[in-house]
Amino acid sequence: MTQLSTKTKILMAARELFVEHGFTGVSMGSIAKQAGVNHSLLFHHFGNKEQLWVAVKQSIVQEAQQQGSLL
Repeated sequence: MTQLSTKTKILMAARELFVEHGFTGVSMGSIAKQAGVNHSLLFHHFGNKEQLWVAVKQSIVQEAQQQGSLL
């Protein structure tokens, strides 16, 4: 069983919360809680909420591109 990196945990939690509540409905604290990590790690990995939002969108695009190439 592989363990997810902290950055991956944060991205997964942020994606889930952004989809459910939208950008303005989500706090960095709620993302940290969902990911099970210290709040300061979000800023260490992503800088701020906007950069995390961009990273989530980029991960969605990458997944879509990978799925498209499998067809």
